[in-house]
Amino acid sequence: MSIIIDGMDQNSTNLPHCKQMQKSDSNLWHFRTHLTGCIVHGHQSYVFLDFMQWPHDPNLTIQVLCQVIFDHFNNLVTKSQPLPRKLFLQLDNTARENKNRCVLSFLSLHVHKGIFEEVELGFLMVGHTHEDVDAMFGNFGKWLRIHNAYTVPGLLQGCKEANKTVGKQCSMPVTTEKHYKRWNEDKWEPEGQQDLKLLKTLPNGCPNNVAPNSLKIDLEALSRAISKYQCLDEVDRKWWTDFIEELKESFVSPAPEPEQWLLSKVQDIVENASATTQSMGQPSLPDQLLKRHMETTESIPEVNPAVQR
Repeated sequence: MSIIIDGMDQNSTNLPHCKQMQKSDSNLWHFRTHLTGCIVHGHQSYVFLDFMQWPHDPNLTIQVLCQVIFDHFNNLVTKSQPLPRKLFLQLDNTARENKNRCVLSFLSLHVHKGIFEEVELGFLMVGHTHEDVDAMFGNFGKWLRIHNAYTVPGLLQGCKEANKTVGKQCSMPVTTEKHYKRWNEDKWEPEGQQDLKLLKTLPNGCPNNVAPNSLKIDLEALSRAISKYQCLDEVDRKWWTDFIEELKESFVSPAPEPEQWLLSKVQDIVENASATTQSMGQPSLPDQLLKRHMETTESIPEVNPAVQR
């Protein structure tokens, strides 16, 4: 399973968005949004939207990974396909969100819980302007230059139209060895059987929700601006009025705490799939690949080099 995660430039998705902003509207207060893109190579693309109410720290990266892995495993089980045993993950090279102990410990927990046998994490180099999430958001940027997006649903619909492949908007513990290298062509360090300890103990239960923060969202300024925007019609103004009330309610009454962590649900999917495979006597994925390789090899006729010359 190969995943890449990256964010979009925040200034390009302010709302309401007009391809040609009128002078009277350009100085009004804009609603800031942030898009996080995620691609499961060969399967699905995802876009996660927030309104700057959540801190952009390891919690954001971990939540995106939880949602994507859970959804992908569910899809594979529904299609009766084998679950992946190794995760390749590419993240932006920033310590604030990705390159930190929290994310590394979270990935290590996947191996300890038996969700993956191995996780390989890589950080994108400076100036990575040609990776596929940037390409996805580049298509969206071109769409924004010639289209209007006055509301959040209009923004998400535009992202879908610009990228036809975007489909979503939104056991026994094993001992793991953790190694690193500075560049792709370097050798893995440390050499030998040394183990970099990240998890002293395995966490139990479900983590608490992060409380939303309204410091970066001036709802009063937004309400005043919505009444003055000349590009909005009555339907759009009604949507914004209802949306602002929903935001106010979310800050006063946050979402209830979940009964089960998504990571635990993913572990349940893996254990149930493993039990089903054993009860049906189906061969494992490596055995299936080996059998297919042997069948292909047997079907290839031998060639006499002397006759070929």
